[in-house]
Amino acid sequence: MATQSAGIQQLLQAEKKAAETVAEARKRRTQLLKRAKEEAVHEVEAFKMDKEKAYKALEQQTVGSRSINEDSIKQKTEDAIKEMTILFEQNSDKVLKDILNSVSCVEPKQHENLIIR
Repeated sequence: MATQSAGIQQLLQAEKKAAETVAEARKRRTQLLKRAKEEAVHEVEAFKMDKEKAYKALEQQTVGSRSINEDSIKQKTEDAIKEMTILFEQNSDKVLKDILNSVSCVEPKQHENLIIR
């Protein structure tokens, strides 16, 4: 009977040791997963920062060229407006006279599609 009791004690100790080993393995696995997650977060943040820097540089380059184009277009528009104003001032009297002559000098005539029966 003593041998049975010793065998049971030995089995209980082996079971306890196996449970401790499993618990330790779970604890290590949890720590590894936590560390891997933290590393992944850091890698994602670093990647995000790199892409953000590249985007900012590209945006700055685009905005710089956009302002140059914007200034050029603005200058061309101002030049066109000045030219139109000069042409208006030069031709306004002539155009006004032509319009008044057209309206005041009416010559009555029959329409070409008029059929008299």
